[in-house]
Amino acid sequence: MVSPEEKAFLMDFGCGTWAGAPPLTEGLLAPGTKPYRSPEALRFQWEHRREPHAPYRATPEDDVYALGVTAYHLCTGIYSPPATDPSLVGDDARETLEVMKPPGQLKPLAPSLESLILRMLSENSQDRGSAGELAAALETAAATAGPAADKPLRPSGSRMSAQVRKPPASEPRGGCLGPMVLMPLAAWLIILILGNLNLTDLTVSSTSMDDAGTAGVAGAAVEELPMPSTAREPEPSGLALEMPKAPLPGQRRPPCPRFQINIHGGCWLEVTQASPPCGEHYYDWKGACYSPTSAPPRPSTSDKP
Repeated sequence: MVSPEEKAFLMDFGCGTWAGAPPLTEGLLAPGTKPYRSPEALRFQWEHRREPHAPYRATPEDDVYALGVTAYHLCTGIYSPPATDPSLVGDDARETLEVMKPPGQLKPLAPSLESLILRMLSENSQDRGSAGELAAALETAAATAGPAADKPLRPSGSRMSAQVRKPPASEPRGGCLGPMVLMPLAAWLIILILGNLNLTDLTVSSTSMDDAGTAGVAGAAVEELPMPSTAREPEPSGLALEMPKAPLPGQRRPPCPRFQINIHGGCWLEVTQASPPCGEHYYDWKGACYSPTSAPPRPSTSDKP
């Protein structure tokens, strides 16, 4: 990523695999940073810890989870707690994991962005959706978030926009890796995140080039992001939408994932940075503002030709 001032920021999208190729590394999991591991990968590692020659086969859902961790880190400045990791459970089965807080409770975020981040971090891999579905959802969120989502967290200073530098068309490219479905998703995600962050004083010290350690190279860049001292105040509005008596069309039905609650048969996400009257985008219910969550896509019942 290169800013208009020609400052470069390293974005680490991890390693990849080539279908059918023999493994080049040893161990159950491919090399990676633990906070980005999906719940299913960590469960596999624990269940097969005595079978070192049974490598885990990653799926696109693992990549979606890792992208959700990236978004959580960029928005809050901290990593979400590790996914379900049986090795952190005591012998007496007492759970010792830290409970993850929704990112909107740590930093003010557009509810649509927070909902998509939590969706990518879903415990059930099928609830995360595909990269293409999330890209479409991100495009919709960017188009419908409203002017409130464009306000910087700090009132002073200007916000720099980031852009992906592409190689010249005449530059030769070596082999084709196929469609990069996650790249458009990552680009939209970064656009939404930058809309919630003020990058006026974003600098990287040339003298701080030490090893990033086990947290990955993304940690150093996020540490430089200026965090707000106060949350953004919601815009005053006399409008109020009453909670519907039944689920909205396309709304998710129970059982609801963590951080969502069941209200009148539908799943809702509390907008913690807003308060009644909630305006024309959120619904009032028992002194709080809520946003509906969309239902996960249904799996295809027919085979592709």
